[in-house]
Amino acid sequence: MFHDAWFSLPLYYLLLVNQLISSFNLDTRQPNIKIGPKGSYFGYSVAEHLIDFDSPVLLVGAPRAQTDQPGTNRSGYLFQCKTSNFIDDCTPLSVDYDRSNPLPPREKEFKNDQWLGVVVKSAGPGGQVMTCAHRYVEQGKDYHWSRGICYSLTHYLDYHRAWEPCDNRPVKKAHEEYGFCQAGTSIDISSSNDLLIGAPGPYTWRGTVFINAIRFALRDDKTWYMGRVQEKESPVDKYSYLGMSVTSGKFFGDKMSFVGGAPRSNGTGQVVFFSKEKGSFLSVDLILSGEQFASSFGYTLLTMDLQNDNKPDLIVGAPFYYDGSRSEGAVYLYYNTGKGIDSKYDVRLLGKQDSRFGWALADLGDINKDGFNDLVVGAPYDEGGGAIYIYLGSPNGIKTNAIQVIKGEDIKGFGQTGRPIRTFGYSLSGSFDMDKNGYPDLLVGAYESDAAILLRARPILNIATRVDNITQIDANREDCREDPSSKLPCFVIEPCFQLLNSPKGKSVLQLRYVIEAESFLEKKPIVPRVKFNSSAESDNPHIVNTTIPILSDRVGRWNCHRELVYIKDKSDIHRSIQFQLTYSLEQEEPKQPPGMWSNLPDIDRYPILNQEEARKVFHASFLKECRNTEQCQSNLNVIAKLQHPMDTPYTQDRILYLGSTDVNLELTVRNTMEPAYDANLYIYHPFITYIGKDQTEGEQIDCKPFNISLLVCSLGNPFKRGEVKLNLKFDPKDITESQNDVDIRVFVNTSSVDLNQAKNDISTKLLVIRRADLEIKGSSDPAGVWFGGEVVGEVAMKTSDDIGSRIEHSYTIISNGPYHPKELTVEIDWPYSLSSDKEEGKWLLYLMNTIVVQGKGQCVPTLGTVNPLKIWDSESVSIKSDSFVKSRPKRQTIVPAKRIMEDGKSQNVVVLDCQKKTARCYKFLCYLQDLRPGVPSVIVFIGRLWNSTFVEDYASGVNQVHIYSRARLAIGPSIRQNRTNDDSTFAITKAYPDLPLLPPPRVPLWIIIMSILLGILLLILLIIVLWRCGFFIRRKPGYLAAPVEDKDFDDYN
Repeated sequence: MFHDAWFSLPLYYLLLVNQLISSFNLDTRQPNIKIGPKGSYFGYSVAEHLIDFDSPVLLVGAPRAQTDQPGTNRSGYLFQCKTSNFIDDCTPLSVDYDRSNPLPPREKEFKNDQWLGVVVKSAGPGGQVMTCAHRYVEQGKDYHWSRGICYSLTHYLDYHRAWEPCDNRPVKKAHEEYGFCQAGTSIDISSSNDLLIGAPGPYTWRGTVFINAIRFALRDDKTWYMGRVQEKESPVDKYSYLGMSVTSGKFFGDKMSFVGGAPRSNGTGQVVFFSKEKGSFLSVDLILSGEQFASSFGYTLLTMDLQNDNKPDLIVGAPFYYDGSRSEGAVYLYYNTGKGIDSKYDVRLLGKQDSRFGWALADLGDINKDGFNDLVVGAPYDEGGGAIYIYLGSPNGIKTNAIQVIKGEDIKGFGQTGRPIRTFGYSLSGSFDMDKNGYPDLLVGAYESDAAILLRARPILNIATRVDNITQIDANREDCREDPSSKLPCFVIEPCFQLLNSPKGKSVLQLRYVIEAESFLEKKPIVPRVKFNSSAESDNPHIVNTTIPILSDRVGRWNCHRELVYIKDKSDIHRSIQFQLTYSLEQEEPKQPPGMWSNLPDIDRYPILNQEEARKVFHASFLKECRNTEQCQSNLNVIAKLQHPMDTPYTQDRILYLGSTDVNLELTVRNTMEPAYDANLYIYHPFITYIGKDQTEGEQIDCKPFNISLLVCSLGNPFKRGEVKLNLKFDPKDITESQNDVDIRVFVNTSSVDLNQAKNDISTKLLVIRRADLEIKGSSDPAGVWFGGEVVGEVAMKTSDDIGSRIEHSYTIISNGPYHPKELTVEIDWPYSLSSDKEEGKWLLYLMNTIVVQGKGQCVPTLGTVNPLKIWDSESVSIKSDSFVKSRPKRQTIVPAKRIMEDGKSQNVVVLDCQKKTARCYKFLCYLQDLRPGVPSVIVFIGRLWNSTFVEDYASGVNQVHIYSRARLAIGPSIRQNRTNDDSTFAITKAYPDLPLLPPPRVPLWIIIMSILLGILLLILLIIVLWRCGFFIRRKPGYLAAPVEDKDFDDYN
């Protein structure tokens, strides 16, 4: 049997609290509406303040208000408003200048859009007030630093002093130091009068928290304490925005803790606990992390005691949380155990879709006078113009069902302002009694309507209720003792109530009670089985509606009224007859519209009953066949077995391979003795969703989800001797990335006496293993590019075509299952310059355009990595090609020569790769979400080859230059991969010199000399060979005597 109170089922009647959400004691019919100048963001911040206990004031920030200070534009105001019924009686306070003698700002001050009034905080009665202008600028001829400034006011709202925690701090590196500090984005005043100022800007928006003594008296420690901001010393990385919210409290014993929210830290958001140490720095005591990427965990913080145990609890807002269904925005509650705050939250509250639930948080005070402070949560973008949610505190912490939800459209009379209501709940302030009726009131800001609304609390009349004289119904009786003339059996119920306190100024109250039989149930019968004697002749005989006048002298006494009930149908005696009892006060609606009289209407004339006791459900049961006429004695036995393989033969833990199978639970329930009435089987299954059941043995039973993590199976009324066996299936899709096991609890409950009760509450564990196959592939488009032409400096670069050839490096991530991660981080190295001993090397691949992610996710570039020179992109459309592309910068006009690519030819190749330390790389983190089977996620980097670098360094003697970018999957230990060799990859761009544009190569001198000597040697050898062959020995031609017969003598005759 489950032992929590809401599972305890008494035999005769069951009393259940049914909370009324539509109305509680914050009154929407008589609001105190205040409006400011249009477009001033009046209501961006609000604070209730008591100058003294008789002088309540509403403080409203309007950070974009146009002031009357010369030389400024929209510098902002802090308004004070009276608690009158006029809507436009708010006046600005003299904060950053004397409004009686307005002078221009000092020469070094720049107040345009400084956002004075972005936050406002009151320390309570007799305490000081703080407000800030986080965009306040200190300027000069060659600088413009957004330092931020805060101001403290006395409890009389007179100027006290200015606070500039970032003044005189180094700004040489601008945003990389304190140049854009933005101190005053958030503020808090601790119970020990410490001033906390959040500054999310220092050191590239890493952020920090500053601490000082707000009173700044002689004996106060006037040291500016701060969290460390240097690399490797700060608890957060760049762009974490630590200081976006702050709070304080003694969470760990008597030591004061200072808490800062960093909504972008670690991707999910984090909350950092600081404490003072020697010197001027704060030490880190604890870091809480959000559970979902981009949820902005830590955007808002609140300290309050929800359990009235004098131990402060922490409330954290994550307004961008999204659970994949219809919930958006979350609020996390961390209870103080006495030993401090644990890293695991105790309660998580969820809002509606697109509501930004958790954007604002406030301690409402004890609004229902039960001794426990109550929580209010703002959801400014909820439907109906925004909404606020009221949650009650208790000894066990927060009650997770909102006792009251107020929407902007519920504010009566707001239409008379002539403005639509929007962003109702953007800012909140509570816990002060502004109308002196003994109940705390709530101030709500709606900055898009330039309005603030004070909602006052109506007095609560506490009521105690009970139901007497409920006897078991004897189904065998055919008569009615109370009415002998009736032919129907009957029984008597006697609802009783007791008013525990009396209203002011009222001698007679009209109290109405309504009893409704069965028709209020979700599965209501076609015709209710009973009717009331007092309403037997009406159209609804199953409902009795009675109004009772209550005199003031009856307060504190029980008032009971007998109701006779007839049973019309006895065919179903195993199911109890359910009744709903509701009490309410009858009173006139207030008719006075706002704005007609200066004094607020007397809200004490309109008390309300404590809704937690004003509505109850009870039932009447039939007699059952048992040896003991009071209760049956059953002997239930439950066996639970997970249909999953064991982790190892030596353990009993079972394994769930996430993504490949559902959770299968086999249950067997036996009863070996008397019938068990109202028998139910409960399965507590956090993080897994019920799908259905398959019953294999016994009478068919009905299983229904009670809530998202509890399944209730009705075993029957009664569950007789025998056995039921069924298989339950659950979907593990909601298991988070960080969860490594699932605990399932099974227990049986019955209104009969269970002799085996101690053994019927069992738990079993399922180990979660994520078996995945993730791969990443890289590609370059085009695969090769050309470089050449003249060297051009950075100053001459006007368009992206002036830089060089366009390239794309694409990385495709594929999830082959069976598990598909909900979140995956990809680390990418982009080679932006050559490796050099100097601080900056030559440009290599110039990242021109913003990184593109095809799929669900985003890449987070470091400031100054994407187009740092602000060169105009002349080509905005991606050009895709599957083949080698030869492209040339526009300035090249020489026709390129034909390229010769032959196998075996020697090629001079230069490799530029960060892995080989031949290049420098920017490191990028890309966060992918909801990877799906067969749907690739693609990350594309678009850049330009810096042509001048390659012409200078590689135009001569180099055939190819290979430039690598690399990517790897950052896979956590909770995922087991079948293969890991494809978790990293690269994309390569091959750059070729444009040969016709290259100068002719110079032949080395030694080659020339050797060639001449070789030629001479060859000539000598040739001469020797020819000489040896007799080429140079020839006979000279001489005179030879001719024969006499051949001579011609005729010429001599």
